[in-house]
Amino acid sequence: MFKKATKRAMTAMVIIVILLLHAVVANATPLQFKVPEQQDGQVFGCQIWLPEDTKATTPEGVEITLKGGSRGIALADVGSSTFLIELEDGKRAYVDNTYLLINIKQYIPSLIVNLQMAKERNSFTMADEVIPNLTDKQFYQSEGAKNGSEAWLRYEPAKKLLEAQKNFLEDGFCIVIYDAYRPKSASEAFKEAYSAFINSKPNPVEFKKIWFGGLKESYFLAQTASSHNFGKAIDMGLRNIETGEMLEMPTNIHTLDVRSAQVSWKVGSEAYNNACYLNTMMKKVGFSDLISEWWHFQDNSIPNGNAIDLDL
Repeated sequence: MFKKATKRAMTAMVIIVILLLHAVVANATPLQFKVPEQQDGQVFGCQIWLPEDTKATTPEGVEITLKGGSRGIALADVGSSTFLIELEDGKRAYVDNTYLLINIKQYIPSLIVNLQMAKERNSFTMADEVIPNLTDKQFYQSEGAKNGSEAWLRYEPAKKLLEAQKNFLEDGFCIVIYDAYRPKSASEAFKEAYSAFINSKPNPVEFKKIWFGGLKESYFLAQTASSHNFGKAIDMGLRNIETGEMLEMPTNIHTLDVRSAQVSWKVGSEAYNNACYLNTMMKKVGFSDLISEWWHFQDNSIPNGNAIDLDL
C-alpha cells in the first residue's frame, strides 16, 4: 500500500510540473527579435516591417488592422502569400506578405550589407566630382543600417536574391548590398541634390549631353518614384570569397554618368566580363536590369503598391 501511495504522489507531482510548464509557456514574453544561428532562407526569426496599415487575422480568427510602420518577426511562411508574424507588442497575426518588408541580412545572413546612404560620406559621384548634399549626406540613421545588420526588401525579390546568392556562392563569390529599400523622402532629397549639381554647371545642357551620352536623365535620376521606394530593387556588387577583393566593374559603384551604362562597357575587359556575369546571373533568377547602372537590379514581376516612406 505504501508503494502505491508513493506512486500516486509521484504521478501527481509530474502532472503539477507539466501544468506549471504550460503556464510558463502561455505567459512567456514575446520571442526575441534576434534568433541565433540564422541560416540562409530561414524565415523564422527574420525581422519584418509593415509599410502601411495592414489587414490581418489573429490565430483565433479575429480580423484586425495592424498599424503601418510596425515591426516584428516572422514566425512562419504558411503558404498562399501568408506569414504568421509576431509584433513587438507580442500580438500575433496572419498577414499577406506581398507588401511587407523583410530584413535581408537576416533572411540571407551570408551576404554582406554595406549601405552607402548610411555613411557620412558615400560613393555617389558624377563626372569624377562629388555631389554636394548627396555624397556628403548621411541619409540612413538607424544603427542597423550603419553597422550592416539591416537592409530591407519585399519578400518576393528577397527570395530571388536568396537564389542568386546560392548561385554566386557556388562560383566562389558573395553578394554585397549597397542599397535596397530606400525611403521616398530620401529619393526626393537625392533628386534635389543631383539636379542642383547639374544646374550649377556653366552650361547644364552641354554637361548633360557629355555625361549622359545618348541616355536620358531619367536613366540616372528617377523622375517620380524609384523602384527602391517600393522595396523591390537593390544596388549590389560581388566579392571574391577567397581573396576578399571586390570584382572589378566598369566603374566605381554609384558613378552616375554614361560610363556606368552598358553602352560604355569595354568589350573583352575583365570589368566587362564581370559586369556581364553579374547581369546574366541576376536575370537568371528573375531580376530585371537597368542599362544605365551595372549595379542596379529590380523585380518587375510584382506590383509596385504605394511608395514607402519609413525612416531608416
